[in-house]
Amino acid sequence: MCVDADGCLWTAIWGTGEVRRLHPDGALERTLELPVSQPTSCVFAGPALDVLVITSAWHRLEPAQRAAQPHAGGIFCCRPGLSGLPAHRFAAGV
Repeated sequence: MCVDADGCLWTAIWGTGEVRRLHPDGALERTLELPVSQPTSCVFAGPALDVLVITSAWHRLEPAQRAAQPHAGGIFCCRPGLSGLPAHRFAAGV
């Protein structure tokens, strides 16, 4: 999951082939469809934090499913038209 500059949550939904953008009130704003069934995570990247990077998996896919999803386990990038927030640094023990 990650949060964009508008405060909306982006989350990869395992088993659906989707990444969803949810408003702070929980309303679904947008769905990105992927050519794989098991997206795992997403994060904004790039100098302007305007590239959404999405990871996926092929774990437990049957041979026929893997053949139908040749990009399963790959990484996908798109520009959704907005940007993310910079990461917060964690300082253990501070």
